[in-house]
Amino acid sequence: DEASRIWLYEPHGIPGLLQTPEYALAIMGRARDFSAAEIAQGLDLRMRRQAILDRDPPPELHIVLDEAALRRAPAAEVMAGQYGRLLAVHRRPAVTVQVLPLADLNPYGPVPFTILWFADSAEPQAAYAELPDSEHLIDRTAAVGAYLAAFNDLRGCALPPAESADLIGRIASSSTGPGR
Repeated sequence: DEASRIWLYEPHGIPGLLQTPEYALAIMGRARDFSAAEIAQGLDLRMRRQAILDRDPPPELHIVLDEAALRRAPAAEVMAGQYGRLLAVHRRPAVTVQVLPLADLNPYGPVPFTILWFADSAEPQAAYAELPDSEHLIDRTAAVGAYLAAFNDLRGCALPPAESADLIGRIASSSTGPGR
């Protein structure tokens, strides 16, 4: 909540900060170990967290999405709204969205990660990585630097923001749902 800058790499799905309620429910509903109450609580938390994008000033948000994340669709009607949300957020001055095309090799693989900066610091102060069985908060300068270098490589491989928006629009226009 207190981050002034967030750099996020997501290879699997739409990041929580940009999810529509419908997309979030579709994803959370697939988790077998959560009750309806836990899903409702998780959805509420996710939607409240998105309010950081509306604060004054908002954090600078830079996201690199693997194209595969855009093509994994819980349902066509869910994705129609989600693509619209991505394109709307992309137009915000403090947000940059880039897509790493399927045609490019992904040098960093399947582990999503986030780099966070906080007020009064020019250097990234923490990185956060999610694995299937654990979450890791990294605050050692050298380790955070390795994540920063990885993100810089990924954004260099990704399409520029305008081309990324065009690709999202083309995927949205041609989307016919799962199994397309």
